[in-house]
Amino acid sequence: MPRSYHKHAHGFINLMDDRICFTRSGNWQEAEQAPERTAGKTALHGVHVAIGAALVLGGGLVIGLNESSHFGYSFMLTVGLIGLGCFKLYNALRFDFGPSFHVPFPKVKTIEPTHDGFILRFLNGVLQEDFIKIGTSPEAAQDLQARLEASRR
Repeated sequence: MPRSYHKHAHGFINLMDDRICFTRSGNWQEAEQAPERTAGKTALHGVHVAIGAALVLGGGLVIGLNESSHFGYSFMLTVGLIGLGCFKLYNALRFDFGPSFHVPFPKVKTIEPTHDGFILRFLNGVLQEDFIKIGTSPEAAQDLQARLEASRR
């Protein structure tokens, strides 16, 4: 079967003959180099949480300073600028929130369809049961199911 890819909420699903790859960009070179998943969360998850916490604390500090001083800044303008900054940061970094790994087809246990995509249950690189919920089109789940069945023949 030829290679195919599908977009999902945090990146792309690249389907190869022997594995399913989750990538941020959909680039085939990234898909071929993606490591097998060994843990649920990556080190980048902690970085993203720290950045989000710093943004919230920074916004609270600005609002607190605005309330305690007589600079005359508008409270709504401050909140609006913080919200706009968070929105722009999220849009710029949203694909960095997505996972980048692969799962060999022999390790896939089940594909459970949901109303907005599917849940993939599999054995990860350290042979522990793992799962990932993917929000994508029904065509992506059907394509994955067909490739999985073809690999098991």
